[in-house]
Amino acid sequence: MTRLVKAFLDIALWRKTPAALPASTFLLALAALADVLVEVAGDLLLPAPGKHILLAAVLTVVAPLCFTWMVLALTKRRHRLLQTGSAVLGIDALVGLLSLLLEAASRAVGAGRPLPPLLAVLSYALLVAYLLANMNVWRAALDTWLISAGLVSLGYVVMQLVIAQELISVQ
Repeated sequence: MTRLVKAFLDIALWRKTPAALPASTFLLALAALADVLVEVAGDLLLPAPGKHILLAAVLTVVAPLCFTWMVLALTKRRHRLLQTGSAVLGIDALVGLLSLLLEAASRAVGAGRPLPPLLAVLSYALLVAYLLANMNVWRAALDTWLISAGLVSLGYVVMQLVIAQELISVQ
């Protein structure tokens, strides 16, 4: 399991690309399970009132995979779906875990109190790191320039934010 975490971390830190991962349905399922477990843990440990846990868990996997399939299909690179999907979900799980820790720390400060500057800086740094990690995935998966990969990465993050906002408004 540590080799798997290290592989996703290496991709996030631009040491490797998704091509370093095996094109395996089992790995994709394992990454999806990890992503869902982080989502559910976050929902159970830091509950939001009225949040639909099952819907959030399903969207945690379905939305990224649909986005990945769509981008790869449009660029005629569907053969990279297993590796790219695994990388996207693995990075989502890693960042989700770090985000969960930051959220727990901010809740420990107390509601209504301003976030300590360090937590605010760490939150923004995590968002930037997430964008850059996804940029590496898309750069490699699409064999494209950094600017194109950055736009796809930004589109991916915006899609996730819109889905999260819609999920909150469903309550």
